[in-house]
Amino acid sequence: MAPRYSRGKAKGEKKKKEEKVLPVVMDITVNLPDETSVVLK
Repeated sequence: MAPRYSRGKAKGEKKKKEEKVLPVVMDITVNLPDETSVVLK
């Protein structure tokens, strides 16, 4: 029971991290004083 629980939890955490990281990285834009936007990927 313990191994299965840990595996399921690990998979859930990985999926959550991927879903959270991708949108955040794509949406991160830095507005510089030179009126230029830099997108961090």
